[in-house]
Amino acid sequence: MRGGTNLEGFTLLEVLVALTIIALVFVGLLQVASSSLRSFGKSEEVLALYERAEEEMSRVVLLDSLRDGTEIKEDSRGFRIETTVEETKRERTEGIPVSLKKVTVVVRSAGGEREAVLETLLAVKKEEVTSARESR
Repeated sequence: MRGGTNLEGFTLLEVLVALTIIALVFVGLLQVASSSLRSFGKSEEVLALYERAEEEMSRVVLLDSLRDGTEIKEDSRGFRIETTVEETKRERTEGIPVSLKKVTVVVRSAGGEREAVLETLLAVKKEEVTSARESR
């Protein structure tokens, strides 16, 4: 042996330091992957909420007559759907044969922590508005 140095390999300390660094990098990568999966799950739920809100908005827009008021229901997935129809801008439509209706659809997740909100304005013939009020 020359001077007690070993040039053939790594010391135990070097191996332990290398393994520690690899473990820290691996834990960091797992945290990033976990965070990405959680975000993906949240975005899937938000997308489902907006799809359901669009379905409800389409249903309301295609109705023959719109009645002012709020309808609350729950669907099979546990989403809480709140649809509100209200007359708006009444002073601007006094001399014309249409009425403006504001339609708001709010869909909340089963736990209520997320929601999707859609709004639109619909021009409705005043005869339809009058006949809907008379049929109440």
